[in-house]
Amino acid sequence: MNGEIGKTEKNLEKVEDWTSKASESGADLVLFPELVITGHWCSPEAWSHAEKVPDGPSVRRLETIAREYGVVVCAGLGEIESGVQYNTQVVVGPDGYLGKQKKLHMSGDEYFYYRPGSQINPIDIGKCVVGIAICYDNLFPEVPRILALKGCLLYTSPSPRD
Repeated sequence: MNGEIGKTEKNLEKVEDWTSKASESGADLVLFPELVITGHWCSPEAWSHAEKVPDGPSVRRLETIAREYGVVVCAGLGEIESGVQYNTQVVVGPDGYLGKQKKLHMSGDEYFYYRPGSQINPIDIGKCVVGIAICYDNLFPEVPRILALKGCLLYTSPSPRD
């Protein structure tokens, strides 16, 4: 799935549809691409669609989806925190928000619109501990190494669909 730029509600409807299908197939974790909710774009307009995490409307909607289908959902969106925009992947389960990972390494086109995160946060989803390396972060072997040292058993790599 590729999130349409600036069409948050439409993208969340697609996330729900794919989550339903994955749940019917027996999935426990449904992983969506980077920035799938707000759309993957490098433009000043991206700021106007970014939200707070975990208190924004998209995370609340993801919590409802995860609860309805009984799965863990991992999806990306633009996050606003302390006046700064991040490329963030959030993880929610049937019982609510579980955690987030901010992209650590920006590609050349992203650098002017998103700031890099500074923490590597494995997330316990109950069945295992999940690590997230968003797109360009996968070019740096330190990310999976640190995740493994922090107890990560499942490594995910959300990237945009081309």
